[in-house]
Amino acid sequence: MNPLYSLKNIRLKYPFALPQSENQFVLALDNLSLDIYENECLAIMGGNGSGKSSLAKLLAGLAGDFSGELHYRG
Repeated sequence: MNPLYSLKNIRLKYPFALPQSENQFVLALDNLSLDIYENECLAIMGGNGSGKSSLAKLLAGLAGDFSGELHYRG
């Protein structure tokens, strides 16, 4: 069975929101590899700032610039 989503070596970073922190980034996801299958129940847990919302945005197509491979249905 092929995965619904396949993520390989995903790296996602955001710029700091403060003006004095130009060219500085927050690393939200680093070297994430994950397969998600149809009809699978998946729980994403973690503390504040651990990348849960960033992963959800990535899967919804709302994340900014990222590196790595993201495949939907193949």
